[in-house]
Amino acid sequence: MNRIHGTLLIGDLGDRLIEIAASLGILLLVTGLYLWYPKDAASWSGFLKVRLTSGSRILLRDLHANIGGVLSLVLLFFLISGLSWAGVWGAKLVQAWNTFPTYYTWGDKPESSLQMAHNHHERMTHADMNHGDTKELPWNLEQAPIPESVVSHHGHATSGSSGDYSLSEHAVLIDEIAEKAQSLGFSRYRVFLPSSNTGVYTIAANSMAGDITDAREDRTTHIDQYTGEVLMDVTWNDYSVFAKFMAVGVSLHQGDLSLLNKVLNILFCIAFVFVSVSGALMWWWRRPRSSGSIGAPPRFQQDGVWKTGLVTLILVCLMFPLGGLAVMSILILDWLLFSRFQRLKAILR
Repeated sequence: MNRIHGTLLIGDLGDRLIEIAASLGILLLVTGLYLWYPKDAASWSGFLKVRLTSGSRILLRDLHANIGGVLSLVLLFFLISGLSWAGVWGAKLVQAWNTFPTYYTWGDKPESSLQMAHNHHERMTHADMNHGDTKELPWNLEQAPIPESVVSHHGHATSGSSGDYSLSEHAVLIDEIAEKAQSLGFSRYRVFLPSSNTGVYTIAANSMAGDITDAREDRTTHIDQYTGEVLMDVTWNDYSVFAKFMAVGVSLHQGDLSLLNKVLNILFCIAFVFVSVSGALMWWWRRPRSSGSIGAPPRFQQDGVWKTGLVTLILVCLMFPLGGLAVMSILILDWLLFSRFQRLKAILR
């Protein structure tokens, strides 16, 4: 289900398509709010009103505008919290700026950087600990490197015939790690075993993985597999502002907080589906029946509207690159193809 929701089962291409759709969704949301907000006395008189006796078209338009307007912040929340997992806006832009700075927090010089310089191996990040598409580590830690155990004075571990890592006889036992977790105050948690002779035990309890429901209790602790020493301990207080938004936001987005959270999410989804379907239905009703065109709105005459729309378009395209790329592609396609063939031009009017 995670793969369907995140990639449409077609990998990175699906991820990019979803990111484009969400980015354009934000553009539609912003422009819809501009159209919905009253601009004169006449529009203020009908603001937030649903006219039940003025015909089906007026009723549908009022429901579309008011439901979309009132729930716009909820929809924006869902879009932003979902986009944060996307491959470009999330991973390349937002997540990179909110990754936890493990290098500069614990100790004078983390052992992990010494080991990397000595062994010249590629260091693991927290994202490497996730199993497939399941998110088991906090969002703001995914790109952060994992500290490493010191192997200088300990026997090396071995690998089995399948290449799987086998713990050294000098490694701390899993029972001791469980006792350590209890002593550190963990209640519900999961333990990740070391994956190499420099790997660490990881005790994690976070809301994104569903271990706990209160994001303020998030905690990720790395322990040296040989000494049992705590190498890194990240809690809610160490999160950036956006990381805290993500920790709480993902729980709300997924409906993990409570039954009420799930019920409200279902109602919100039904409302958003209605807004989408009603928009398509209103277009279908007003489209020209005889000309064969799609019935695009006439060009506006007010310079202020054009300037506002242009600024909005540029800002959204700059903030969400794939959405901007999609808009640019449409404009180029219109210039190269649609505007040069009279039949296509007539259909798109």
